[in-house]
Amino acid sequence: MEQAVWVFFGVLAVLIALAIVANIFAENIDSEKTKLSSNALSSVAQYCDFVCNSETGTRISKEISFASGSKINASKNIICIEYKRWRKCAKCKCDVNNLSLDLDKPEIIEMYNWHVFKCVFEKIKGSVVSIECFG
Repeated sequence: MEQAVWVFFGVLAVLIALAIVANIFAENIDSEKTKLSSNALSSVAQYCDFVCNSETGTRISKEISFASGSKINASKNIICIEYKRWRKCAKCKCDVNNLSLDLDKPEIIEMYNWHVFKCVFEKIKGSVVSIECFG
């Protein structure tokens, strides 16, 4: 009987240890995706400002990695990225066209940790920058 109790507690300890390791692994993935989202926002804002300071008709394309599970929105001169409870916004010197990119869908989250998009930045008129991302 005493041996069965020790086996039970041993199995219970192993299950608790596995749960702790799984939790640490999940937190690490979230941390990496938050960092990737922050870097993506910086890149989008940087290229938006660069094109904004250029002549009308200037067009550049850049590959930018976005985390699966994130949402990217742009309106007026504000560009925002959300990932779970994390949200950060940046300002562009020009107004931007309305941009909405939703990577918070179960099929996207299952297939990718991140996804590389080809984003095109174009100064279309006056002080308006068009941002379109394909991927």
